[in-house]
Amino acid sequence: MLDIKTLYMISVAVTLLGAGAALLTWYHHRDAPSLRAWACALLLANAGTLLLRWRGPFGSVNATLAADTLIIAGFAVVWTSQYLTNRDKFTIGRQAGITVGLCGLFMALFFVIFAAGDGQGMRSTYLLFTLFIGALSLATAWEFHRGMARDGLQSRTVVVWAFVGMAIARVVRGTVLALETTNVIDGSLSHIITGYALYATVILVLAITYGLVLMANEGAARRDQQLFAGG
Repeated sequence: MLDIKTLYMISVAVTLLGAGAALLTWYHHRDAPSLRAWACALLLANAGTLLLRWRGPFGSVNATLAADTLIIAGFAVVWTSQYLTNRDKFTIGRQAGITVGLCGLFMALFFVIFAAGDGQGMRSTYLLFTLFIGALSLATAWEFHRGMARDGLQSRTVVVWAFVGMAIARVVRGTVLALETTNVIDGSLSHIITGYALYATVILVLAITYGLVLMANEGAARRDQQLFAGG
């Protein structure tokens, strides 16, 4: 059986290493797509995960809201990076505005659902969190797929499917919690499935980072070929 606490510690280490790799690659390839955004997302998600582990997944309402919002902000940063770039409308101001708007929407829905939870508010808000992360992951996958028409980078496929996998893993975790809450499955089975879903998420973070690095290198190789051909 996978140990959840160990997996969370591994997740923290992987996200930090992934952020470092993304920033290092961006330093050498400044025009590579979404490397800075992904590094920012990993750092925000890391901060949110550490906060959740410190206070517990169903601990303080304010701590849970803050942690969830940090993670959602990270995913929103990556999505807006590709969404705005694909439409030639990218500016830091627009990206910040959309990200803040999504976080504000989540916070408003969080309080509404928590107030109507009738003793199950924290679990209900976790399902809301799952919905947001799953939707943002799928939206990000779609925008990376659309970007292929702009630059033709075949390595985008790795990132696309990794984000799809991220959405599936998140939906699995949310579904398992819902089934446990309604006593369809017991806690031990829920623990096992959640552990494997978290393990998959760690692998997918590595896959996305690897895919973005591949995109940067493929883009640089194409520019070199065009330069030599022109010379």
